[in-house]
Amino acid sequence: MDLKTIYDNWFSLDEELLELNNSKKFILKPVFTMGEVSLFISNDLENNRKIYIGFPKDYLNDYELDNVHSISIAVERLEVASKNKDFIVFTLLNSEFDEAFLAFSVSIIRCMYVETNNYEAIKTIEMLLNKYRNLFKKTNNTLSINEEQGLYSELLYLEDLIKEKGEESLLQWIGPERTTHDFYNKTNNESTEVKSTLDQKNITVTITNERQLDCNGLDNLYLEVFVLERNSQGESLKNIITRIATHLSNAKLTTIFLAKLHEAGISGLFYESSYRFLLVDRIKYIVDENFPKITQSTIDSRISYVKYKIQLIDIKREK
Repeated sequence: MDLKTIYDNWFSLDEELLELNNSKKFILKPVFTMGEVSLFISNDLENNRKIYIGFPKDYLNDYELDNVHSISIAVERLEVASKNKDFIVFTLLNSEFDEAFLAFSVSIIRCMYVETNNYEAIKTIEMLLNKYRNLFKKTNNTLSINEEQGLYSELLYLEDLIKEKGEESLLQWIGPERTTHDFYNKTNNESTEVKSTLDQKNITVTITNERQLDCNGLDNLYLEVFVLERNSQGESLKNIITRIATHLSNAKLTTIFLAKLHEAGISGLFYESSYRFLLVDRIKYIVDENFPKITQSTIDSRISYVKYKIQLIDIKREK
């Protein structure tokens, strides 16, 4: 299930609520049923968003999950949705964390969409709760310098994309979803992988797996490298986040942007940056059959989790 479809489900729910009179304060919306697992979402006039994940009746007997800050977690029977299922229900308790809850919903809906086994679905839920636990606290995650410069570079690329193609191009940013590439243009079937480096002399980037530079199935794959300098007079991650938010006049897209930042591991506009960067150079490469790379097709199928470095100093740039 793609990102836009998930957000559209929430936004249509919100729009329906606005059109209702006070006599009906709650709307339940089915999202999918896959195998043994079904999923619903709901909202009310007080913005108490809920996610319902349904399992066979009595399967969840004696099952408990610890609450997460600003989310209550309970097992309930919801006959209006199904008389043959019990549901794990996640309820947002504090609208201050709305973007984090939406980001959590994206992760859990996408994971549940491919889980048809009850046991594996439960394990996936527990894994995602651990991942998002810190994002539902007031304290922010602190990124390392490598994580900050990587995210800063992706946001530099995103800002230029929005300026050139319009704010809807925000949806091309898929890096926070831990997909193969950082950006994907569905219309042109093109992907872009964004890398950064602080080494201005021997420009080298780290490729973290055998799929990152795999262009199989794509019309074009590009590598964009941002050469940065760490400098106290430079720009912070918070600066560029704020600036991109001002480019987004559409409230829905602003919500999606902030939720994507939560998926990336930070609390959006409230993140306190530890580092500042200056942009020294920006280099674009076409990743084709002549570009040096390791892909699944070039290695033994028994090898996985490949990580390597590429020195780019002598490789032809794309103009």
